[in-house]
Amino acid sequence: MSAIGRTGEGGVTRLSYRAEHADAARVSARWMHEAGAEVGVDSWGNLFGIVPGSTPGLPPLAAGSHLDTVPNGGIFDGALGVVAAIEAAAALREARAPLRHPLLLLAFAEEEGTSFGVGCLGSQGAAGRALSRAPHRAGTGAGAPGRAARGGRCDRGDRPHIVRLSR
Repeated sequence: MSAIGRTGEGGVTRLSYRAEHADAARVSARWMHEAGAEVGVDSWGNLFGIVPGSTPGLPPLAAGSHLDTVPNGGIFDGALGVVAAIEAAAALREARAPLRHPLLLLAFAEEEGTSFGVGCLGSQGAAGRALSRAPHRAGTGAGAPGRAARGGRCDRGDRPHIVRLSR
C-alpha cells in the first residue's frame, strides 16, 4: 500500500478522487474480497466491505480508516487502519472463527481535507451529517462530493451499510 503514491522524499501522496487514491481503493477492495467481504463503494467514494456474521440481525462492528493522504504524508497514516481491519478479517476467516456480528470494513475518502478543504468529508457524508462549512475548492462537482461542496446532504438511502451505525 505504501508504494501507491510514493514520493521521492519518502512520503506518500494519495489525494481523494484522483488516480493514486483509486489505485489504493482497488487494491483494498481486492483484499477485502479475499478476506470474505462483499465490497462496495457509496456515492461519497467511501469503500466498504461487509463480512457476514454468524448471528442474523445483529448490528455490525466497524473497523478501518482512510486511504487519502496530505501531500507527502506518512506511509502509515490512515491506510494502516484500513489494512489492519482487512488483516483482522482475513485472520478470522483463516482461523474459521466468524464473529457473531457482521464486520464492516471501512476505507473513507477525503478525510484529510486536501481536495476540498474540509476534513472528514467522506465519513460525514456516510453518517448523513450536514457539513459545518462548504468546501472552498469544490466548484460545481457532480454527485455527492459536489452536493457537499454546495452545503448539501447525502441521502441515507445510498448507504445501508452505515445507517444502522449512525442512528
